[in-house]
Amino acid sequence: MIDFEKVIGKKIHKFREFEGCKISRNQSELDLEEGFKEKFYVHPKDNSFEMILNKSKKIQTVFLYPDKQGNFPFRNLNTGYSRPMLIQTFGLSTFHRKPFNSVLLGRNYGFDRYDKDDLVVNFNYGNNKQTTLESITLMRPKTAPKIKGKFRSKRKNV
Repeated sequence: MIDFEKVIGKKIHKFREFEGCKISRNQSELDLEEGFKEKFYVHPKDNSFEMILNKSKKIQTVFLYPDKQGNFPFRNLNTGYSRPMLIQTFGLSTFHRKPFNSVLLGRNYGFDRYDKDDLVVNFNYGNNKQTTLESITLMRPKTAPKIKGKFRSKRKNV
């Protein structure tokens, strides 16, 4: 199994596990014309994850999805993990977002974000009560979106 925590910030060609993945550039040239940085997108055949690479093909962001049994390739987590279970396992998050509606994104069931020196982890929920885990996002701190709002100071490293 791939240790996704260790690939963040490294060049993709250093990992044989990604050799069969499809790598594509920005979705359209319009992105580049609009001033977006050139990026590469990585998609495995089984759709278990997606990655975003920078121009030099360093792994910036990894999106992890559950397999058919509901298991994630990250720390033995599964879709049955609720927000209280994640807090019990990892401590209080750096930032918590309650469910909300967005004109652009539609319904969002919220997330918990944990910031470390070398890694940012987002646990994204799949329902209003935040009792199921839908996806996990791993990011480099330099590329993680800045979050406006109050941050919690008591936290345990992920």
